[in-house]
Amino acid sequence: MQEGFTIKIICQNLSLLYVEDDKNLREKSVELFEFLFKKVYVAKDGEDGLQLYQDFYDANQNYIDLVISDIKMPLMDGLNMAKNIYKRNKNQKILITSAYDDKKYLLKLIEMGVEGFLQKPLASEDIKKVLFDVCSKINKEKKANEVIQLRDNYQWDKKQKKLFQKAKEIHLSKSEKALLFLFFENLGENFTALEIFDATYHNIEKSFSQDTIKSLIKRLRKKLPKETITTTPYLGYSINLNY
Repeated sequence: MQEGFTIKIICQNLSLLYVEDDKNLREKSVELFEFLFKKVYVAKDGEDGLQLYQDFYDANQNYIDLVISDIKMPLMDGLNMAKNIYKRNKNQKILITSAYDDKKYLLKLIEMGVEGFLQKPLASEDIKKVLFDVCSKINKEKKANEVIQLRDNYQWDKKQKKLFQKAKEIHLSKSEKALLFLFFENLGENFTALEIFDATYHNIEKSFSQDTIKSLIKRLRKKLPKETITTTPYLGYSINLNY
Protein backbone atom coordinates (compact mmCIF):
# COMPACT_ATOMS: atom_id res chain seq x y z
CA MET A 1 0.00 0.00 0.00
CA GLN A 2 1.31 3.44 -0.92
CA GLU A 3 1.95 5.92 1.88
CA GLY A 4 -0.49 8.76 2.51
CA PHE A 5 1.87 11.44 1.26
CA THR A 6 2.21 9.57 -2.06
CA ILE A 7 -1.57 9.55 -2.46
CA LYS A 8 -1.61 13.27 -1.77
CA ILE A 9 1.00 13.91 -4.47
CA ILE A 10 -1.13 12.02 -6.97
CA CYS A 11 -4.36 13.82 -6.00
CA GLN A 12 -3.05 17.29 -5.14
CA ASN A 13 -3.62 18.89 -8.55
CA LEU A 14 -7.04 17.33 -9.13
CA SER A 15 -10.58 18.56 -8.43
CA LEU A 16 -13.28 16.44 -6.81
CA LEU A 17 -17.06 16.55 -6.63
CA TYR A 18 -18.33 14.58 -3.62
CA VAL A 19 -22.06 13.83 -3.42
CA GLU A 20 -23.51 12.31 -0.25
CA ASP A 21 -26.83 12.86 1.53
CA ASP A 22 -25.71 11.50 4.93
CA LYS A 23 -24.50 14.60 6.77
CA ASN A 24 -22.25 12.80 9.26
CA LEU A 25 -20.56 10.65 6.61
CA ARG A 26 -20.27 13.64 4.30
CA GLU A 27 -18.52 15.81 6.88
CA LYS A 28 -16.17 13.01 7.95
CA SER A 29 -15.18 12.13 4.38
CA VAL A 30 -14.72 15.75 3.32
CA GLU A 31 -11.93 16.13 5.89
CA LEU A 32 -9.91 13.45 4.10
CA PHE A 33 -10.78 14.67 0.61
CA GLU A 34 -9.84 18.27 1.36
CA PHE A 35 -6.46 17.06 2.60
CA LEU A 36 -5.84 15.09 -0.59
CA PHE A 37 -7.36 17.15 -3.42
CA LYS A 38 -6.65 20.63 -4.75
CA LYS A 39 -10.33 21.57 -4.63
CA VAL A 40 -13.36 19.73 -3.27
CA TYR A 41 -16.97 20.57 -4.18
CA VAL A 42 -19.62 19.05 -1.92
CA ALA A 43 -23.27 18.29 -2.72
CA LYS A 44 -26.04 16.77 -0.61
CA ASP A 45 -28.00 15.08 -3.43
CA GLY A 46 -27.79 14.28 -7.13
CA GLU A 47 -29.65 17.37 -8.25
CA ASP A 48 -27.30 19.59 -6.29
CA GLY A 49 -24.31 17.59 -7.55
CA LEU A 50 -25.31 17.91 -11.19
CA GLN A 51 -25.73 21.66 -10.80
CA LEU A 52 -22.26 21.99 -9.23
CA TYR A 53 -20.82 19.87 -12.04
CA GLN A 54 -22.32 22.18 -14.67
CA ASP A 55 -21.34 25.32 -12.74
CA PHE A 56 -17.73 24.14 -12.63
CA TYR A 57 -17.69 23.67 -16.40
CA ASP A 58 -19.32 27.05 -17.04
CA ALA A 59 -16.70 28.76 -14.87
CA ASN A 60 -13.63 26.84 -16.08
CA GLN A 61 -14.50 25.55 -19.56
CA ASN A 62 -13.32 22.09 -18.56
CA TYR A 63 -14.76 19.29 -16.46
CA ILE A 64 -14.10 18.38 -12.85
CA ASP A 65 -11.54 15.58 -12.58
CA LEU A 66 -13.33 13.07 -10.38
CA VAL A 67 -16.85 12.50 -9.06
CA ILE A 68 -17.52 10.37 -5.97
CA SER A 69 -21.20 9.80 -5.29
CA ASP A 70 -23.63 7.84 -3.17
CA ILE A 71 -26.40 5.91 -4.96
CA LYS A 72 -29.53 6.44 -2.85
CA MET A 73 -30.23 10.15 -2.44
CA PRO A 74 -33.29 12.43 -2.45
CA LEU A 75 -34.38 14.52 -5.48
CA MET A 76 -31.99 12.70 -7.86
CA ASP A 77 -30.18 9.46 -7.09
CA GLY A 78 -26.60 8.64 -8.03
CA LEU A 79 -27.66 6.52 -11.00
CA ASN A 80 -29.56 9.34 -12.69
CA MET A 81 -26.91 11.90 -11.81
CA ALA A 82 -24.27 9.69 -13.44
CA LYS A 83 -26.47 9.32 -16.55
CA ASN A 84 -26.75 13.09 -16.84
CA ILE A 85 -23.04 13.60 -16.29
CA TYR A 86 -22.16 11.06 -18.99
CA LYS A 87 -24.44 12.92 -21.41
CA ARG A 88 -22.23 15.97 -20.87
CA ASN A 89 -18.89 14.16 -20.68
CA LYS A 90 -18.69 10.50 -21.66
CA ASN A 91 -15.12 10.27 -20.32
CA GLN A 92 -15.90 11.48 -16.79
CA LYS A 93 -14.31 9.39 -14.01
CA ILE A 94 -16.96 8.44 -11.42
CA LEU A 95 -16.61 6.38 -8.25
CA ILE A 96 -19.74 5.12 -6.49
CA THR A 97 -20.10 4.61 -2.74
CA SER A 98 -22.49 1.71 -2.12
CA ALA A 99 -24.07 -0.32 0.67
CA TYR A 100 -24.79 -4.03 0.50
CA ASP A 101 -28.44 -3.43 -0.42
CA ASP A 102 -27.45 -1.31 -3.46
CA LYS A 103 -26.48 -4.33 -5.58
CA LYS A 104 -29.44 -3.95 -7.95
CA TYR A 105 -27.97 -0.65 -9.11
CA LEU A 106 -24.40 -1.79 -9.55
CA LEU A 107 -24.77 -3.68 -12.84
CA LYS A 108 -26.42 -0.66 -14.46
CA LEU A 109 -23.61 1.57 -13.21
CA ILE A 110 -20.98 -0.85 -14.49
CA GLU A 111 -22.67 -0.85 -17.90
CA MET A 112 -22.67 2.95 -17.87
CA GLY A 113 -18.90 2.95 -17.33
CA VAL A 114 -18.30 4.02 -13.73
CA GLU A 115 -14.67 3.70 -12.71
CA GLY A 116 -15.18 1.76 -9.49
CA PHE A 117 -16.98 1.30 -6.18
CA LEU A 118 -16.32 2.08 -2.52
CA GLN A 119 -18.10 -0.05 0.06
CA LYS A 120 -19.88 1.72 2.90
CA PRO A 121 -18.96 2.45 5.61
CA LEU A 122 -15.98 4.16 4.04
CA ALA A 123 -12.57 3.26 5.48
CA SER A 124 -9.73 5.66 4.75
CA GLU A 125 -7.29 2.92 3.69
CA ASP A 126 -9.82 1.47 1.23
CA ILE A 127 -10.48 4.94 -0.17
CA LYS A 128 -6.76 5.57 -0.63
CA LYS A 129 -6.27 2.28 -2.50
CA VAL A 130 -9.02 3.12 -4.98
CA LEU A 131 -7.96 6.77 -5.29
CA PHE A 132 -4.36 5.77 -5.99
CA ASP A 133 -5.50 3.76 -9.03
CA VAL A 134 -8.12 6.12 -10.44
CA CYS A 135 -6.16 9.34 -9.87
CA SER A 136 -3.03 7.83 -11.39
CA LYS A 137 -5.15 7.03 -14.44
CA ILE A 138 -6.58 10.57 -14.54
CA ASN A 139 -3.11 12.11 -14.34
CA LYS A 140 -1.82 9.87 -17.10
CA GLU A 141 -4.71 10.83 -19.39
CA LYS A 142 -4.36 14.52 -18.53
CA LYS A 143 -0.68 14.45 -19.39
CA ALA A 144 -1.35 12.79 -22.75
CA ASN A 145 -4.27 15.04 -23.62
CA GLU A 146 -3.63 18.07 -21.48
CA VAL A 147 -5.48 21.35 -21.56
CA ILE A 148 -3.34 23.94 -19.79
CA GLN A 149 -5.35 26.57 -17.95
CA LEU A 150 -4.26 30.19 -18.19
CA ARG A 151 -5.65 33.32 -16.60
CA ASP A 152 -8.89 34.96 -17.82
CA ASN A 153 -10.38 31.66 -19.08
CA TYR A 154 -7.65 31.04 -21.66
CA GLN A 155 -6.65 27.45 -22.42
CA TRP A 156 -3.90 25.86 -24.48
CA ASP A 157 -4.93 22.47 -25.87
CA LYS A 158 -1.72 20.44 -26.19
CA LYS A 159 -3.25 17.71 -28.36
CA GLN A 160 -4.87 20.07 -30.87
CA LYS A 161 -2.13 22.72 -30.52
CA LYS A 162 -4.83 25.38 -30.27
CA LEU A 163 -5.46 28.40 -28.05
CA PHE A 164 -8.95 29.11 -26.70
CA GLN A 165 -10.68 31.71 -24.60
CA LYS A 166 -14.07 30.68 -23.18
CA ALA A 167 -14.18 27.80 -25.70
CA LYS A 168 -13.65 30.20 -28.64
CA GLU A 169 -10.55 29.47 -30.69
CA ILE A 170 -8.03 32.27 -31.10
CA HIS A 171 -6.41 32.33 -34.53
CA LEU A 172 -2.67 31.70 -34.48
CA SER A 173 -0.20 31.97 -37.31
CA LYS A 174 2.06 28.99 -37.98
CA SER A 175 4.98 30.68 -36.20
CA GLU A 176 2.82 31.72 -33.22
CA LYS A 177 1.51 28.17 -32.83
CA ALA A 178 5.05 26.77 -33.04
CA LEU A 179 6.25 29.17 -30.36
CA LEU A 180 3.41 28.31 -27.97
CA PHE A 181 4.10 24.63 -28.53
CA LEU A 182 7.76 25.22 -27.63
CA PHE A 183 6.84 27.13 -24.46
CA PHE A 184 4.18 24.75 -23.18
CA GLU A 185 6.23 21.62 -23.85
CA ASN A 186 9.04 23.16 -21.81
CA LEU A 187 7.34 24.99 -18.97
CA GLY A 188 9.74 26.95 -16.79
CA GLU A 189 12.51 27.05 -19.39
CA ASN A 190 13.89 30.22 -20.99
CA PHE A 191 14.60 30.44 -24.69
CA THR A 192 16.89 32.87 -26.46
CA ALA A 193 15.82 34.67 -29.61
CA LEU A 194 18.01 32.35 -31.67
CA GLU A 195 16.50 29.23 -30.08
CA ILE A 196 13.01 30.56 -30.76
CA PHE A 197 13.96 31.34 -34.35
CA ASP A 198 15.28 27.80 -34.88
CA ALA A 199 12.09 26.29 -33.42
CA THR A 200 9.59 28.48 -35.28
CA TYR A 201 11.18 29.21 -38.65
CA HIS A 202 13.29 26.10 -39.28
CA ASN A 203 11.26 25.11 -42.35
CA ILE A 204 11.36 28.60 -43.86
CA GLU A 205 14.25 30.18 -45.74
CA LYS A 206 14.52 33.22 -43.56
CA SER A 207 17.54 34.93 -42.03
CA PHE A 208 17.69 35.29 -38.28
CA SER A 209 17.17 38.70 -36.74
CA GLN A 210 16.31 39.92 -33.26
CA ASP A 211 13.57 42.11 -34.73
CA THR A 212 11.81 39.09 -36.24
CA ILE A 213 11.57 37.43 -32.83
CA LYS A 214 10.61 40.65 -31.05
CA SER A 215 7.79 41.13 -33.56
CA LEU A 216 6.62 37.52 -33.09
CA ILE A 217 6.62 37.89 -29.30
CA LYS A 218 4.76 41.19 -29.52
CA ARG A 219 2.00 39.69 -31.73
CA LEU A 220 1.61 36.67 -29.50
CA ARG A 221 1.45 38.72 -26.31
CA LYS A 222 -1.60 40.52 -27.70
CA LYS A 223 -3.39 37.16 -27.98
CA LEU A 224 -2.60 36.01 -24.43
CA PRO A 225 -3.39 37.28 -20.91
CA LYS A 226 -1.04 40.02 -19.75
CA GLU A 227 2.35 38.90 -18.41
CA THR A 228 1.99 35.36 -19.75
CA ILE A 229 5.20 35.69 -21.76
CA THR A 230 8.04 37.04 -19.63
CA THR A 231 11.49 38.34 -20.58
CA THR A 232 14.55 37.65 -18.43
CA PRO A 233 17.74 39.58 -19.24
CA TYR A 234 20.49 37.33 -20.68
CA LEU A 235 18.22 34.27 -20.49
CA GLY A 236 15.42 35.00 -22.94
CA TYR A 237 11.69 34.39 -23.02
CA SER A 238 9.45 31.98 -21.12
CA ILE A 239 5.84 31.25 -20.20
CA ASN A 240 4.70 32.38 -16.76
CA LEU A 241 1.81 30.43 -15.19
CA ASN A 242 2.45 31.67 -11.64
CA TYR A 243 0.17 34.68 -11.61
